Parts: sequence; structure tokens; C-alpha cells
Amino acid sequence: MDRPRALVVHPPLSVARDFIDYPYFSDLGAVQCAASLRAAGCDVALVDAFALAGSGLAWRPDGRARLGATVDETLAACAGDFDVAVVAHTPFHRPPRRDDLLAAVCDGLRARLPGAPLVLADLYQSGQHYVDAPGARVLAAYPACDAYVQYEGEATVAALALAARRERPRGAYRGEEPPSLDALPPPAWDLVDLDAYARFHARVVAGLGRGAWAFPLDGRTLPMVTSRGCPFTCAHCSSNPGRAPGAPKTQRRLSPARLRADLEALARTHGATRVEVLDELVNVNERHWEAFLDAAESLDLRFDVPNGMRADYLSADHLRRMRGRVATVSVSAESGVQRVVTEVVGKRLDLAEI
Repeated sequence: MDRPRALVVHPPLSVARDFIDYPYFSDLGAVQCAASLRAAGCDVALVDAFALAGSGLAWRPDGRARLGATVDETLAACAGDFDVAVVAHTPFHRPPRRDDLLAAVCDGLRARLPGAPLVLADLYQSGQHYVDAPGARVLAAYPACDAYVQYEGEATVAALALAARRERPRGAYRGEEPPSLDALPPPAWDLVDLDAYARFHARVVAGLGRGAWAFPLDGRTLPMVTSRGCPFTCAHCSSNPGRAPGAPKTQRRLSPARLRADLEALARTHGATRVEVLDELVNVNERHWEAFLDAAESLDLRFDVPNGMRADYLSADHLRRMRGRVATVSVSAESGVQRVVTEVVGKRLDLAEI
């Protein structure tokens, strides 16, 4: 039997003028999903609205900015016959409400692929804020879609795609965690037009018109995550979504060997000149953090850690090794008042360490 044909779409999105996080990297989940579907046995096409000829930033009449290509250009790139289509649903689509850009993409795909199951998936990767909304409500907002997969979706989306010809998925599904991060294939950046992606980032920088960037988008800047989750319990953080009430928060990490291989692929295969490490807390584990620094040094690679690091886990040697490689050292103090850090934020951090 021939291989199932799967389409993965990362749609354009709109953001407020003073957005949080790094919406121009929200496609990482879709790129990872494409790799997982391919590894599971599907023939995969990836349409990334951030990496098409017209991808950029445009201000809308409502004051929000559209990031990515237009809906029409995105849909035009989805030509072909597919057994299943997977559409990324990011926190920037503001679940569970119906987002106009995402809805237009889903409706357009339904018209183009009337017989194919259409799966909406949030493709949680860690690293950006997460909006935890009931799956049934999200699915109700997008009636063109047959199913919704919540949380880490690689294994569940792959299972639905492989079964799509004989069983149409319906309803909300809870995504299963992969057995380990090493079990996942590296993100499928080979399916992305990286020159167009770099042009998109340059247009975002120009369109926002900010005077300075603490974490620059320059050259070919590619995102990655080396871990998922965070063991700490700061009040403002949305990490580890979907865990059972009372269950401890955890962090899962790539092995040192896999971490080195992924960084080497970004730098040497895909030509990254800077890597944005989107981990919620990259230096929880000293062995993991030093393995990352070892790889970055050997590859002579620039990187940034926009979500910040634990100041009390950074040694003078770590700072020395970061010098000249990072634009900004962020240590996420949260407040300059110890009482606020301890009693309000719930962060176990002695400000004197900073």
C-alpha cells in the first residue's frame, strides 16, 4: 500500500502591537510535526506561512499585525491531494475563540480537500505561553475541522494520520508525550524555504520598527528547544500544561549526544547563524547546560536564551563561555523585591545571587 499523504500547515497569525513571547517562531511545532509524520511513514508536504514569497508583517485596520503570508497565498501553496491535513493552532490564535486568519485557512482547506480529515493541533513544544482551553470548545470554534489534538501532538497526530484512510478522526484528543525527546526526529527544516524564512524575519524587524532587540533576528536565525517543561512553580508560568492536579512539574531533556547532533544540523546542514533557544529554563541541569555550551563553542555558534536562565545556576565560568555568543544575558528576576519574588511569584530565588 502506498504511503499516506499528509499536509502540515502553519497558518498566518495576528498579534497585538505589544505582543509577548516570540510569535515569529511559533512555527517550530509544525516543523516538528512534519518530521514526526515523515518518520511514521507518511509522505509529507509542509506549508509554512512564515516561509513563502510574500511572508512578512502587515498592519491590519484593527491595529493588530499579521505575521506571515496572506491566507490566499498560504492556501495556494497547499496544492495537491492529501489523505489528511494538520493545521497548527498556536497560543497566538487566542483559544478558544475563533481566530479570523486560522478560520479562513481551515475553511479554505475544507473547500480544497472535501474528503480529507482536517486535524487542528496545538503542537505544544514548550517555550512560549500556553492557553489551556477545553478541546471541545476549540473544535466548536472551527467547524471545518474534524478533530483537535491538544498538548504534545507528535505521536497522536501520527497515529490519526496513519489511520485516516480507514477511520476518520472526530472530536478532541489528548496528545501523548513521546517516550523521550531523543525518540523524536529533528525538526524538518529541510521542508522549509529557509531563505524565505530569513526574509520574513527581516521584514518583521523592519515592520515593527523597534530601536533595539535584546534577542536579535539577524542572518538565518532558527529556533530550537532542548527540553520540555520546567520543574519550578512560578505563579505566572504556563509550562507543563495538561498535568494532573497535584502532579509535580517536570522537565525532559535531550541527551548530550542528541543535543550536539541537533545543534550541528542547525549550523552545518541548515546554515543557522544564530539559534534562539526557547526552553522554559535551559540551565536547570548543569550537565545539560554545559553540554549545550560545549556544542555551541565547538560549532562557533551564536545563540540567545530569551526565556531567561536561573541566576543561581550560572557560574562565572558559564558567563565567560557565553561572552561574545549571546546578545543579552537574561536571568528572569521577575521583581527587585524579595518578598514579591518569594510570596507573590513563588520563585525560589535569592535575589542576592543576581
